[in-house]
Amino acid sequence: MSGKDDLAAWKQQGPVWLWRYVENFRNFTGWHFTADQEGSRSLLALLDLLEATGDASLYRTVQVAQLTPEILAVPNNRSARATSPARWRLRYAQAPEEWTFVEEGDTLVFTVGTQGVRKLRESVEAVLRRDGDFCIGSDPHQLWFWWRRGSP
Repeated sequence: MSGKDDLAAWKQQGPVWLWRYVENFRNFTGWHFTADQEGSRSLLALLDLLEATGDASLYRTVQVAQLTPEILAVPNNRSARATSPARWRLRYAQAPEEWTFVEEGDTLVFTVGTQGVRKLRESVEAVLRRDGDFCIGSDPHQLWFWWRRGSP
């Protein structure tokens, strides 16, 4: 199979959560991410495939799980309301430093270059180890990473 075929064959495993706060903009601006172990491993496999193809015309879309009080309790942004897209489209960019988020209806399109893919990979690996409370990217394109409470 070619890299493009492998990418086309990729299927999401496990839940992934992605959200942003619509209130209390002083704390935790930007987007927020967590996943269980299966979701983290699945996303890591997707990042590897995107990077291996190196083709900016290719992307994959991840289904985003519905937010729960348990997920929002980890960052503990008080009573700030949060919103979540239904889908997260990851698109690889030729420009190494590319790192942008664009909302298109109920889909968040994340375009990321080689430098960002590496940082994103390291950050998802940290979530897999139950690390978190850090962000990468710059405002307004920050992406925060959080561990899952009670995850193995």
